[in-house]
Amino acid sequence: MARLVVLYGAGLLLLAVLMVSGRPPRSNLFLDELYDLRHVLLFGLSGLLVLEVTALLFRRYLRRRSVMYLVAAAAVVLLGLSHELLSGYLGQGPTDVVRGLRDILGALCFITLSAALDRPLRRDHGTLRGRPRWIMVWTSVLVLAVLFRSLGPIALAYAGRNGAFPVVVDLASPWQRRFLDLHGLELDVVDPPDGWHRPADEQVARVRFEAGRPAIVIVNEPYMDWFGETGIRFAVYSAAEAPFTLTFGVHDKRSDPPPEDRYDGRFEIEPGANEILVGFEALQAGPVNRELRLQRIRRITVSVDAGQEPVTVFLSPFRLE
Repeated sequence: MARLVVLYGAGLLLLAVLMVSGRPPRSNLFLDELYDLRHVLLFGLSGLLVLEVTALLFRRYLRRRSVMYLVAAAAVVLLGLSHELLSGYLGQGPTDVVRGLRDILGALCFITLSAALDRPLRRDHGTLRGRPRWIMVWTSVLVLAVLFRSLGPIALAYAGRNGAFPVVVDLASPWQRRFLDLHGLELDVVDPPDGWHRPADEQVARVRFEAGRPAIVIVNEPYMDWFGETGIRFAVYSAAEAPFTLTFGVHDKRSDPPPEDRYDGRFEIEPGANEILVGFEALQAGPVNRELRLQRIRRITVSVDAGQEPVTVFLSPFRLE
């Protein structure tokens, strides 16, 4: 039992550090979403810790295991209510009843799941054997799955990103959308325009940059490790009647580097089909006084110097070579 106290205590300490950090993790969608659900995990681990401490210190006085679970459940409810009442003082915004109920319900599911798997408790209460036990298990698991359901699509997006390698950007794929920030533009998934020879089953991204407005496509968290490759290739089809300049940027994992400390390649785009290949020698030499870290790529950007007329471009997937 002392081992369980150490285990729960270590988990509680880890989550407490995450909780008091005051801001979500940067540049990771999964951890950012998990940060929003951190109190479910924190209160659940706290309840399990209270359960084991109660069993360790008060076993003589609390003969029945079920009473210890009631103490743990009461501690979870008290902790959840106290947190919501004090959320303004903790700098986490006004009291949110729905959020508080979600956190308490999720934490109680950890308690009921532990109770369903607790052999000493089943010895004290024979009614918790057989079907009632499995009802508790599956109900707890189902509620937790509903509460953490937002993590599933994000995990699928990461799986799609990893499975697409050596393609590191594919603006037409569903998995890519969660990693995109679009500013001042419109993006649609369409068939390739006439005159642009692409694979028969491929769809491409159509990006419309508004006239005279700063616009940029930001691709967060591309596949990070580009070490061992020689370059990155992509195709651009321009529907504009005149040439224009497209800027292709690559940032590695540094905290908001200045423009001169990252790669920004400028390419003249002619009407019709254009093929762009960026060699990694030029890519690494882009930052001033250092080399771009090809094993720690953080972000890719695409922007256009639009003039007085809107610019529409079609972008193929970006592939490492």
